[in-house]
Amino acid sequence: MALANAQCSQHRTGLSHGRSCGNARLRNRDMHTRVRQRVQAAQSSCFRIRLTGSLGNTGHTIAAFRELQSQQHTHNSICADICGGMSASRVGREVTLRAASTEVLSPTEPPAGEAEVAPGVYEGYWQWKPPGGSASYRVRYQRCGNSGPPALMVHGFGGNCDHWRKNLPVVGERNRAYAIDLVGYGYSDKPDPRQPPAQSLYTFESWGRQLLDFIDQKIGEPTFLVSNSVGGLASLQAAIDQPEAVPAVFLTNISLRKLHAANQTKFQRPFVAWLQRTLRETSIGELFFANVAKARTVKSILQQCYGDKSAVTDELVDKILTPGLREGAARVFLQFLSYSDGPLPEQQLSDVKVPVSVVWGAADPWEKVEWGRDFVPENYPSITDFTELPGVGHCPMDEAPHLVNPLIQKFIDRHTQTA
Repeated sequence: MALANAQCSQHRTGLSHGRSCGNARLRNRDMHTRVRQRVQAAQSSCFRIRLTGSLGNTGHTIAAFRELQSQQHTHNSICADICGGMSASRVGREVTLRAASTEVLSPTEPPAGEAEVAPGVYEGYWQWKPPGGSASYRVRYQRCGNSGPPALMVHGFGGNCDHWRKNLPVVGERNRAYAIDLVGYGYSDKPDPRQPPAQSLYTFESWGRQLLDFIDQKIGEPTFLVSNSVGGLASLQAAIDQPEAVPAVFLTNISLRKLHAANQTKFQRPFVAWLQRTLRETSIGELFFANVAKARTVKSILQQCYGDKSAVTDELVDKILTPGLREGAARVFLQFLSYSDGPLPEQQLSDVKVPVSVVWGAADPWEKVEWGRDFVPENYPSITDFTELPGVGHCPMDEAPHLVNPLIQKFIDRHTQTA
């Protein structure tokens, strides 16, 4: 009312007092309508980066960077859009979480600190304190099922728990199924990688330790690891570091890390290093992130890597884009682009001592099945089987859950009996 009265006083010339106040109220209602619309838009089409395979391809990254250079005049408008979207995205997520925490979806009450986000699927947060450090980080997880062998699902670059939404409830029918957001992704904390010790968090060794600590502190017994893309390297590292905690590892389209220094020619290395440094240390990197972090762009990228384009639904885009404008996401994104050392899957598969099952979507344009066919028992004693899925792309668990879920269950059953 005070706002309406203040506006009335500015319109007395040529207008009646009552009419001015009426116009002010209309403007006030319009403002609230716009706020509601912004929150609704944030809930349905917020941004998050998902470039799992294209960023593993040097050519794609260079092409995107060149396009970015030709569009620098849009910097101010992009930043304005991004900043505004960030606020609405955050509000939208908070509204969603409040609704999930108050709505009763089943007669079984979730444990304290968890909310039922889908029938039988519970979401919570766990505080992870890396060994030797003083800081702790908030990590999101989801779980389904109360009995049977435990399995932990690990997403790829830019992913989160929600990329396993078609798998968690099915696997949870016979197992204790979990999914986790690695630090830096999803709704887990995203400490600034430019500040120590945070920069050491975004490595496969650190993510492997996060998985092992979650198994120890939240699950409480040896746990199967089920993974996609770069999540496979974190899973293999966990199994290498502590094989007694990981009975076996299930890989889907593991990242081959084509930007790793060992996979670059001597002519590529200087340019790739310059590109990574430029993106990480200059404002061009933030502009690159903003230029890609658009719903239509990410949908197009997903359609490139999914064999079945119809599987790239609005729900999928929403689920994997929503956390992308949370504070710190851009810096983590750019930091990972600069990660050209650390383990390669070939090295890990030679070192790991637990059984490994490999599944490959044969229509993956980024991690080509021709390369994946090297990961067979004849070449790596740890690998027990290699399965191709014709017509399926980079994220088989989401694109073809009707094929992948039985393979996950068969994997768990086989290695449970063996144990």
